[in-house]
Amino acid sequence: MSNDEENLLNYIKLNREVAIRELFNYLKDKNYYSVKFNDEIMETIFFRKISFDCSNGLRKRLQEDICELINGEASEYYLDLIRRFNYENISEYGLELTNDFVKIMKVLNSDKIDKKWNLNHFYYSRFPIGNIDISNMDFNGVKFGGCFQGKLTNTNFQGSEGLTIDLGFCDEDISNTNFEGTKFISFDYMDGSIIRGEVRNKRMSEARFRGVKGDFVIYPATAINKDCSYVDFGSAYIGNNGDLNELDGIIIHHANLVNCKTHFYKEMKISARLNPQTIKDKNLSYVKFGKILFTDNFDNCYISYSDFSNSIGAVINPQKVIDKDLRGVNFKDTTIIGSFDGCNLCDASFDGVKSDITIDINKVIYNENTNFTGVNVEGYNPEINAYNKTINKEEKQRKKILSLFDKARYK
Repeated sequence: MSNDEENLLNYIKLNREVAIRELFNYLKDKNYYSVKFNDEIMETIFFRKISFDCSNGLRKRLQEDICELINGEASEYYLDLIRRFNYENISEYGLELTNDFVKIMKVLNSDKIDKKWNLNHFYYSRFPIGNIDISNMDFNGVKFGGCFQGKLTNTNFQGSEGLTIDLGFCDEDISNTNFEGTKFISFDYMDGSIIRGEVRNKRMSEARFRGVKGDFVIYPATAINKDCSYVDFGSAYIGNNGDLNELDGIIIHHANLVNCKTHFYKEMKISARLNPQTIKDKNLSYVKFGKILFTDNFDNCYISYSDFSNSIGAVINPQKVIDKDLRGVNFKDTTIIGSFDGCNLCDASFDGVKSDITIDINKVIYNENTNFTGVNVEGYNPEINAYNKTINKEEKQRKKILSLFDKARYK
């Protein structure tokens, strides 16, 4: 540290409020200036030490005069000036996540928000001290310590480290939040012990639980409005909230249940039971079911672009599906009853279907992405040039190669 820097550091320590206001006033009309001090000066300007013990370690919190500036009458002015600082030399160890600090983070550019701050906050008590609002923030690359409580709608934790969350102490709206890399815990209200994390009574549409560490349980029946649309369940256990089937009556379109944990049910390993007839609006489109056990049929349901591979008990009558719309359906592990006449099979795949199926391709709608592997095909069509034969992957690949020669021939 140079003599000038030492003098500035001592001046700031002895005259905090005056020095900070002088600095801000100096920058007031200098629109193209940015400020970069060494790490000790930056930490002296912004933070104070608040604790040191063997369990929590050293933490720092924003200085009170900084908090006054960003919360005062001229807060927008000071927050704009705070953007001028270069934060590369701020220590990454032991900063406390507070609403004031979050307020500063939100006005920084996005490349500053994902700085590798070590954000320590220690609210393991079942009686929370206060809540932090980190909605709409991206914590990619941030290292956490402690257990979070507060608001986290539309928040991204993908790429973060060390964060523990007790959703029981968080706001009810966790929609569109990516929890990858976090760990869920819950408190046993009988004895205060830490138990497996639970997701109950939340607004959770578009939440992503893939990559959550450790075991956790999602109770879909308790979701606000029973809306689990676009939810990626990750490796969760699907909990039963007293209903016969864990997924009955919910909104489930665009959900992903492929990797959910399984349990034994009547000698079958399943992740959950689902009655398609109880699903909201009977809309099961774009769902990846995984090891779901179906307890009823799909009559009058929407199932376009759903993936039934590895599911159990799926029985489909194509004639009774809404609008005969079977676009994009992966029929693997399904049982088919009835014909496909008049059905839309564009982008569908029959590879691995359980039933012996014959399809008259003159009576269906399909495209080049329809995979008829394992299906008996009847009828002539010049595009596939086949009579009463099974279309397989080798045949489709051969035709692709031939089409390339045809295109070259006419150039």
